[in-house]
Amino acid sequence: MGNSSYPEPWENILAAATISIFSAPSLILYILIVQVLIQNPRVFSKNPYYTLLSSLAVSDTTMLVLYLFYAVPCTLARCHIFGAGFDVAIGVVFNTAYFAGISCIALIAINRYWAVCRFINYDRTFSRRNVKILICFAWTAGGVSGAFQAFPCCHLRYSFTAYSWLYDMTQFGNAYYVWLDRGLNLTVFAVLAICYTAILYARFGSSTQAYLSCNQQSRRKFAERSLALQFGIIVLVLFVAGLSFTIIPELSQNHWLMLLVLNFLENASP
Repeated sequence: MGNSSYPEPWENILAAATISIFSAPSLILYILIVQVLIQNPRVFSKNPYYTLLSSLAVSDTTMLVLYLFYAVPCTLARCHIFGAGFDVAIGVVFNTAYFAGISCIALIAINRYWAVCRFINYDRTFSRRNVKILICFAWTAGGVSGAFQAFPCCHLRYSFTAYSWLYDMTQFGNAYYVWLDRGLNLTVFAVLAICYTAILYARFGSSTQAYLSCNQQSRRKFAERSLALQFGIIVLVLFVAGLSFTIIPELSQNHWLMLLVLNFLENASP
């Protein structure tokens, strides 16, 4: 990258291509999912899981559209292509979709926990009315979180040098809001860990097996294996994302830590 704090042109092209390669197939897949859900409303509306999944698909589709049709042009142009005011509005939309999405992920984990560990009360707890209330709650939480970014002290901006949306830490409000962001993410992560751990632990208990037939037990075990795979993927993605966009950048700004790392590398080198 040289001595400049800005990436080289070839780095911008590589970053834009990478974003496009990952975003375009995912966007197409989500559009197909939403299309199937819309074409079969009577089938999927009866299942709370698919209702929550459709809400998650909307939030993920929104973020993918922003990455593909806004982040990529900004990265290639090395500027906010529609101006600073439009970029602030995009930050509001992005944060709304992001926090609504992680809320839906937490609700899906709770839904799966109830389906496996508390299946007797599942239909009553996740009735169509309650699911609508939960989805409204998720998007309200996302809307409130996104609305903060409309204030002059708390903007979320797309960084065409870091290739992601970042809080403008020159604004005093973001110094506090970033901790709210981390708290919400940690809360969702804790909900995922608790729910999926309880699901896996339920496999070794015999109290619920007596109420199930052989066919139901087989279906339940298949569901548990699928949930274990889901949990592993979610943990890996969250760890990599946190390591890449939060932990490493913050640690790299600690001068004492970097001096220790450089000293270690100098002593370790032959």
